[in-house]
Parts: sequence; structure tokens; C-alpha cells
Amino acid sequence: MNDPRPYQTDTTEIDLRELILAIWDAKLLIFLVTIVVVACAAAYAFLATPEYEARTQIAPPTASDLASYNAASQLTGTAISGVLDTASSGGIDELTPEQAYAAFLSRLRSMAQRQQFFDDYYLPAKSKQAEVNRQQLWRKLEGNLQVKLPDPNEYAASVTIEGESPEQIAEWANLYVQLAMDATKKQLLDNLNGEVQVRRKGVEDQIATLRTVAKTSREARITRLKNALAVAKEIGLESPAPAGPLISIGNNDAVLSNGDLTYLRGAKSIQSELELLEKRTNDDAYIPELSDLLKKKTLLEKIDLSPDLAVARVDALAIAPEDPIKPRKALIIAVGLLVGLLLSGCIVLIRVMIKTRR
Repeated sequence: MNDPRPYQTDTTEIDLRELILAIWDAKLLIFLVTIVVVACAAAYAFLATPEYEARTQIAPPTASDLASYNAASQLTGTAISGVLDTASSGGIDELTPEQAYAAFLSRLRSMAQRQQFFDDYYLPAKSKQAEVNRQQLWRKLEGNLQVKLPDPNEYAASVTIEGESPEQIAEWANLYVQLAMDATKKQLLDNLNGEVQVRRKGVEDQIATLRTVAKTSREARITRLKNALAVAKEIGLESPAPAGPLISIGNNDAVLSNGDLTYLRGAKSIQSELELLEKRTNDDAYIPELSDLLKKKTLLEKIDLSPDLAVARVDALAIAPEDPIKPRKALIIAVGLLVGLLLSGCIVLIRVMIKTRR
């Protein structure tokens, strides 16, 4: 049995032909909306404050850059080889280009480096322009400053800074690298100074100990000679006695019991040595180990504690950029055109739907 109800068309459906005709009829509206959106996008693209990017590239140092610094290793190692036991004395290790560059890269990416740059340069420059929050400035610097370490297959690192002033960001990029170089150099020189001072102190202490021991030994020798002289005078022995049996005379049993037979040399010989010892003011010539220690002390004193040192080489200085990286005008205008077309299309579609429902 056939359904007596006639077929009814859903009035909410939008016919494609009707939609095309509606779009054609609204072409002026579409054009105007698109023009307005594109004009707004173009206004932003051309009126927004441009931002630039400056980059400094840094390469590792060469062996010649560290030659002056490594002279300390030679003066505490090779130069005293065969003079002292270098294994026990501990020569200063040589600094390789890889070690110097690693120390520089560690400083370059450290928070202390960023904080120093922020406090000394970034914050004062921004504070002159406007009263801004310190934390906001720090976050802005974090976003604008990028440090790229070298990849395994690369050798150079880079520092990139973004900002509104081409000259200023170029200066900052170079300055940031220089600050890291100076800080790393100071750290390495402080380490060198500490190593040298420790070794100099050790050598000076050894020399002072040997001289003290020599002086004490000389004073003890003088005391023994005085006792022997007293014995020789008491027994009337002016010159060495001829070979014969030893005879104990007077109250000298204590001297003889200690095995000290120096008195047998005679008073004249003992008196002569005693006078020489009492006149001596320096025992250095009688300390066998002293000459080697004095040589090491002289070598340590010759070490330059402020040598020429380069922990990295600037491979490419940052220069003031000419073209901004933001805003990207062509992209913004293209996006504005697309948004304008979509927006106007949506307006036409809504108008058609409202008309269909009526």
C-alpha cells in the first residue's frame, strides 16, 4: 500500500547552486571583509616594532693560545726532571685546548654568566627606557638569549640575541662571549696561581726545615767541641797524642763513657774548629739537598702567573643585522588574506542558512 503523504524536501538543506549564487551575489561583501582583514594584517606587519637577531660564533683555542699558560707545566715538570723526584713533587698538569674550551662552554651556558650579563648590562639598559618589572625583564632575556653548544660533528658554539636595536644586540652578543672568556680565564689563572703557591710554600718549608736542622746540628757540634776542649785542656793535651792506651784523667769519665773521643785531637785542633763554627752564620754550603730545592724554588718564582691565555677564538663577530626577523610581513599579509576569505565565507554561509530557514 502506497504512502498517501507526498514527498517533502527538508528546507534546512542548502543547495550547492543556491550557495554559489549567494556567494556571487555577496561578492562585494566578501571583497570588503577580505580587504578590511588584509588591511589590518598589513597595518600590524608594517607598524609593529621590528625585532632583529645577532649571532656570535666561537671556536676552540689552539695549542699556541695556551703556550704561555703551559710554561708552568714545564717549569714544574720537565725543567726539574732529574733534579727532584717529579712524581712526588707533583708537576702542574698541562692544559689542553679541549679542556680550556670545555671550561669556556661550561661558563658560557651557566646561570652565573646570564646573571652577570643581566645585572651589569641588560637591566641597566632596559631600566633607562621604562619602569619595568625585574622578573619580566629576566623572562624576556631568557627568551631572547640563546646559547647553542657545538654538536658532536661540529666545533663551534654560538650565542644569539634578539632585540629591537640592531646595534645594541650585536654589541651584547659580542660582549656576552667576552664576559664568558674573561671569567673562564680568571678561573684558570686563579687555579694556576693556587697550584704554584702551594708548591712554592712546600719548597720554602723544606728549605726552612733543612736550615733549621743544620743550625741545630751546628750548635750541637759546638757544644760537643767545647766539652772536648775542656777535657783536652784539663789533661794538658795540646796536640793529638801518639798511639797508645787511653788513660782516664780527672773527672772525665762521663765524656769517655759516651764514646766521645774528640778531645784526643788536642786543644789546638779543637779550638780552631770551634772558632770556625762560632763564626759561621750560614749553613747552606753544608746542606747537600739544598741546591736542588733552591733550583726548584727559582723555577717556581719564574712562572708567569698572568700569562697570555685564550680559552676560545671568536670565529665570527656579531654585526648589526639589516633585515628584521619579526614581523614576517609577507606571511602575516598572506594569513590575513586567508582569514579574510574564510571570515567573509562564513558570513555568506550564515546568511544563506538564515534565508533557507525562513
